[in-house]
Order: sequence, then structure tokens, then C-alpha cells
Amino acid sequence: MFKSFAPFMPALALLGACVSVLPEPEAPRGLYALAPADPTVSLAANVVIREFEAPELMAGAAMVSEDEEGARRLVKSVEWSGRLTRELQMALVDSFDGEGAGTALLPELGVSAQYRVIGRVQSLLLRGQSAECVATVSVTDTIERNLAGQSSVRANSLAARDRAAERAQALQMTAELCVQRIAEETARIVETLEADS
Repeated sequence: MFKSFAPFMPALALLGACVSVLPEPEAPRGLYALAPADPTVSLAANVVIREFEAPELMAGAAMVSEDEEGARRLVKSVEWSGRLTRELQMALVDSFDGEGAGTALLPELGVSAQYRVIGRVQSLLLRGQSAECVATVSVTDTIERNLAGQSSVRANSLAARDRAAERAQALQMTAELCVQRIAEETARIVETLEADS
């Protein structure tokens, strides 16, 4: 029985040696999650918050920086605690206080709502010590099946020092501020739509 495996033994030994040569992935020194400020925004109607859209480079867990020539790079040693698009979605849901007539809902609940909110991040990155977020929020009417309203938001912050941790904190603060502004714009659009109906 062992004779049939004998010709393959050198190949198996080489295969084991190849696997052990691969470098171990470097664990990030810091993971950053988005946590909205105390919820203060109320909704006039129920809305379903979809996962955000973003350029592929920014949509994952990596933090991105851009140099003076426009070249984009991943920031070493720091990452988002999860996929950025999902982090933004969850932070937006948590931004609403539940005091109004409406509630922010996740699509996974399977509950229908009058409006659907779709956030799109055009830019969430670092330029030196400066962090920038540019995003668009679109509100669609799920019954009429049309675009009911749209708005753009911007947010910026500055890192105290040019170190990875401080830069990551500035990007985190900028993303949280961007989510807060998206929540305010969403509430404004929905309130206008409800007043007109």
C-alpha cells in the first residue's frame, strides 16, 4: 500500500516547504469602528437604509490615503473594524433617535417602508494630515418607484500629528461627521416628502 505513494513523497515534501515560505499577514495595530454621536435626528416616516456604495478600494476594511499626485495607497497598520460600507450603514441606522413618527430599518428585517435610503461615498480618505469625506444620499419612494430626493454632504477634519493612529482617528471622526450630516439630510428630505403628501 505504501509503495503506491512512494513516487509522490518528494513532491509532497516540496509542497509543504512552499507553503511555509509565504509571509504571515501583518495584523493591524489599530481597528477603528464608527459610532454616531448621541442620536438627535428624528424621522417623519419609516425608511430602509441600504448598505452604502463606495469605490472598491474604499469599500473594504482598508483605510486609504492620497498623495499630492493623486496616487492612492492603503494606510499601513490601521483598518476599519469591518467593511466600511456596512460600518456606514449601521452608523446611519443608529443616528436616528426613534422619537419621530418613523424608524430607520435594515433591509434584513424584511419590513416594507415608504422610503429607501441609499448612501454613496465618493471619497473617504486622507491627504497628509487632512481627512475628507464626500458623499451623496438618495431617498427613493418605494411605492412610486422614483427618486424622491437627493443631497450631497462633505466633512473634513485634521489630524493632530502625522502618525498613523492620529490620522486614522481623524478619518474616523470625519466619517462619523459625514454620517451625521447624511442623517440630517435624510430626515430633511423625508420630512419635506411627508409634508407634501
